[in-house]
Amino acid sequence: MNPSDPYADLRAEFATGLEGRVAAMRSALAELSTGFQDGAIDRLHRLSHSCAGTSISFEAERLAQVARMLEEVADQWRGRGDCTSPSWDVAAALLDELARVAGEYVDAVTIRPVESAAARLAVVGELAHLINAEYDLPEIFRRAIVLVRGVFDFRRASVVLMDELHQYYELHTLYDALRGGFITRDLRFSLDEGLTGDVLRTGRPLRGGDVEGKQGILAEVGHRVSALLVPLRVDGVVIGTLNFGHEKPDHYTDADLEWAGVVARQIEMSLHFSRLLRTIAQQGKALAREHRQLEALIGASDSAIMLVGPDHTVAYANTAMTRLVGIPREAIVGASVSRVHDFLAASLVEPGDLAAQLDTLKGGTPVNDRIELLLPEHTVYQRLAAPVRDGDGTLIGYLLQFRDVTYEAELERMKSDFVSVVSHELRTPMTSIKTSLALVLAGAAGALDPSTRELLEIAARNSDRLIALVNDLLDLSRIETGHVKIHPEPIVLADAVSGGIEMVAAFAAERGIALDLRGPDDVIMVTAVRDRVIQVMVNLLSNAVKFAPRGSRVAIRWWQDAEFATVEVGDQGPGIPSDKLETVFEPFTQVANSMTRDQGGAGLGLTISRGIVQALGGQIWAESEAGTGARFYVRLRLAAAPAPAGPAPTAPAPWRQVTILVIHSDPDLQRLCATAFAAEGWRVIPALNGSEGLSRLGDARVDLIIVGLELSDAHGLAVLEQIRMDPRNCDVPALIISETEVAHLGEHGADGRSSGDSGELVDRVRRLLEVPLRPVVLMVDDDPAMRESLGKALRRSGYTCLIASDPRQALELLRQRRPALVMTDIRMPEIDGLSFLGTLRADPALAKVPAIVLSGHVGPGIPEQVAALSARLLRKPVDLSELLEEIRELI
Repeated sequence: MNPSDPYADLRAEFATGLEGRVAAMRSALAELSTGFQDGAIDRLHRLSHSCAGTSISFEAERLAQVARMLEEVADQWRGRGDCTSPSWDVAAALLDELARVAGEYVDAVTIRPVESAAARLAVVGELAHLINAEYDLPEIFRRAIVLVRGVFDFRRASVVLMDELHQYYELHTLYDALRGGFITRDLRFSLDEGLTGDVLRTGRPLRGGDVEGKQGILAEVGHRVSALLVPLRVDGVVIGTLNFGHEKPDHYTDADLEWAGVVARQIEMSLHFSRLLRTIAQQGKALAREHRQLEALIGASDSAIMLVGPDHTVAYANTAMTRLVGIPREAIVGASVSRVHDFLAASLVEPGDLAAQLDTLKGGTPVNDRIELLLPEHTVYQRLAAPVRDGDGTLIGYLLQFRDVTYEAELERMKSDFVSVVSHELRTPMTSIKTSLALVLAGAAGALDPSTRELLEIAARNSDRLIALVNDLLDLSRIETGHVKIHPEPIVLADAVSGGIEMVAAFAAERGIALDLRGPDDVIMVTAVRDRVIQVMVNLLSNAVKFAPRGSRVAIRWWQDAEFATVEVGDQGPGIPSDKLETVFEPFTQVANSMTRDQGGAGLGLTISRGIVQALGGQIWAESEAGTGARFYVRLRLAAAPAPAGPAPTAPAPWRQVTILVIHSDPDLQRLCATAFAAEGWRVIPALNGSEGLSRLGDARVDLIIVGLELSDAHGLAVLEQIRMDPRNCDVPALIISETEVAHLGEHGADGRSSGDSGELVDRVRRLLEVPLRPVVLMVDDDPAMRESLGKALRRSGYTCLIASDPRQALELLRQRRPALVMTDIRMPEIDGLSFLGTLRADPALAKVPAIVLSGHVGPGIPEQVAALSARLLRKPVDLSELLEEIRELI
């Protein structure tokens, strides 16, 4: 601290003790989380009151302001005799803000600049970046002062600006190290006043080594001080000054003045090239003319509206906004928007919803979404947060708007629920009808005469159309309600495109359309979901084939462009009018002409495709001119790296007859499975609930397991997890029957999902029976969290995972099943991991099983002991990619 500050020791003591004060407040607040306590309330009130008082003494305004707000909350609790959960959350948020501001204060009063030539040169380079930055006027000045603070010693730094008519100047930005950083002062002076007025009038920089001290620069009035004042120009005209002050006389040199001039030039360039400089007088007049009209307009709205200035203070809030946040208008207007956020955060159903709004106020992208609030009642709001700019594009503030859409949201939910329920209720019987028709047509009920076959084929085709419509309605419902769960991963784009072409090829051949496929030789990886990309491709290709004239071609192209890959599907059909290129993506919409009417369809495919692509973080659009065909484009983000290679599976055991256990509570589906599987020569063991299925597994060895997602007595995934705990069935292939997608199936031990359609189910079963079984990894660890997280990770990576909580349980499992690899912790109760491995190595049947030891405590001699047991050692916390690489090398 500068010796001319008589309070230097006190300030240092105060700064040093701030962390302890905040910690004591947190301790008191933590005691209040379980209910009202007089002692804790008194401590919190006393500590915040003391912090506010001392901060005021040292003129640390922001610190004092937050401490006073916390003191007010504690005082309210003491008066009411309770501390409710919402207000406790507000106090916690204020305490977090107090900790942040305290940290800034400590930095401001203790930082010592590095005044080397190299450091100053680096700062000049950083200031140059402000030239291209899109900051408003205060941000430019603040950024510059913070950068200079690291290499230049000053107590105070300020920027003053002149009015448009050059009649006066006013303080625009002020930084005071002893007061904890930037502070707010509304001061205006005549051009005839002070050294600043001299510099503004003459345009010449000034170094004052022995200047009469004012209260603004001195901690003690009466001393002489040093000052540097440098003019700021825009287009050659002086508009203000950049000022630095130090408490010691003759502190600055001519070299310092020259360097301050360089800083000023950089700031001038930022002001010029950013086009953010507007005179204070012009802004004031413009706002004054429109203020009353704007206030009347906003006040009449039924939406809650708040206008926030560039400095993040609330400029206006209408009555609806005051009701929403529960703060009187007089307490909102002029306050920092952070105070409003503190109260708003306590009302949100999802506190994380506030993050997007805060990001917008920091210069991020606008927000237009829906949020839910619990207070003053459970309500759904359409939220808009966006910057407001004048005609020249200059930022003048931010708009926050909350419109009550609870009624509309309830109607949308009811509509979506209705569509979803009806679609689900239709799909099950329609799937049964289709399966039954397919079995009859395949001869399951005997030979058919031609007329009967023709009628059944008509019924089968129309059942396919109905199922496709129901599937589209289900997909649309999930997209509209945000229930589409997307878990992107690196996939080969050509593989997904080819999958879509394969599904449309027969339809195209029937209509005489050639599919012209052309892509680059290089493998392009994108971040997506393979089945979802195939669904999009099927929709686009089906549309193209439908509208292409017989004998023409549908072209499919894809290429890499910067960080994205683009797929194009083009036809030679009638095209799409330019005013309909966006309309075609709306639900139940088709271009109205005789040809499109003839093609049929509900007009949902493109809507669903857009929802999928946007959920994947991509774009989809159409280009066309009427009469020249249409081209649809899908753009997806490139994957960072190819997907890691999966494990090398072990060969399946040679069973003489395929036996399939079907656990499903629908008797009709059981009968359809029995008929369809019998045609393939497969034996079926039926079980109508989870308990019966587990019991059947104890009586017979099966080659594949099918489990319904919703059983009469349990959830299908819970039943499957129980099955996977049995070493005899831990690697038996398993399918989940579900009409909708299920997230993270692999983590529960499933090898895939089927909708229950007999043709699809038979195909999936056939493929699983042809695939070698997954390698079995036995994991031994007494930490439940480690067992759960690593178990899921191993299953996602293509391994079967047997889990034991201690070595005794592991030895019991090993008596029933020899794994491909053993993975164990060292420190465990009763038997440690090294002793467990010693037991394995002593057993001739298990001596050669590869092993990995995981441990967070590797003491002296441990690596040698692990190596002596022919095992690999990895330290916790283990890197998953490293662990998988070790497993691939060992198996």
